[in-house]
Amino acid sequence: MQIKILSFSHSSKSNVLASVRIELALESSPDTIIIDDARVLRNKHGQLWLAMPSYSVPSNNGRYDYMPAVVLSTNLKRDVENAVLPAFEAWEREQSSPVQP
Repeated sequence: MQIKILSFSHSSKSNVLASVRIELALESSPDTIIIDDARVLRNKHGQLWLAMPSYSVPSNNGRYDYMPAVVLSTNLKRDVENAVLPAFEAWEREQSSPVQP
């Protein structure tokens, strides 16, 4: 499986560090899967983690339940995280470094 980070973008949500667009491709096929709006977050212990896209549905108690829009196997999710999180850290450093004249 080839995992390609297509883009990072700032999120308008305060708890989301960035939104990421990811391309997944089998090495033996020209076909791809694009995952839009995966989110990079940081937990209370300072660890980065990747949340897959989800959507909300009204629940019986007047609140909303969040359902996954994309579900990856445990191993594939780990592989995607191993590609995305270091790339996010590099992108974050670029965003905070001063612009060179």
